[in-house]
Amino acid sequence: ELKAGHKVSVTIDSMGIAAEEAFERAQRIYQIVMRREDEYRRAIAGKLLALYNNSWRDGEVISLEDFMGRISLESVSIAPLELGEMGCATLYYTDDDLFAGHFIEVMLDTNFRFNDAQLAG
Repeated sequence: ELKAGHKVSVTIDSMGIAAEEAFERAQRIYQIVMRREDEYRRAIAGKLLALYNNSWRDGEVISLEDFMGRISLESVSIAPLELGEMGCATLYYTDDDLFAGHFIEVMLDTNFRFNDAQLAG
């Protein structure tokens, strides 16, 4: 949980790896993601705020902080066999209807730093 009442769904792809090892690796990855989650929201806002304010807004321009406060981590997809590779963790944020209900898909690099964000679904 990020805050009271907010749950995050986690999917673990254990293909090619023993289930116990996949779960242990996934736990480590998830802990890293949770520690850095605020950093990811800030990076998403830095990447997508101008798109929202220029093309999607319905009314007033919103600030970086407002944007960050509206997006919320919904789910994490973890591929523990790919630990240390691009794509071992992908994050999905809800948009609080900023982008008409599209998810925000976030890719992390091999060191779990923000790499890119795009609208999905």
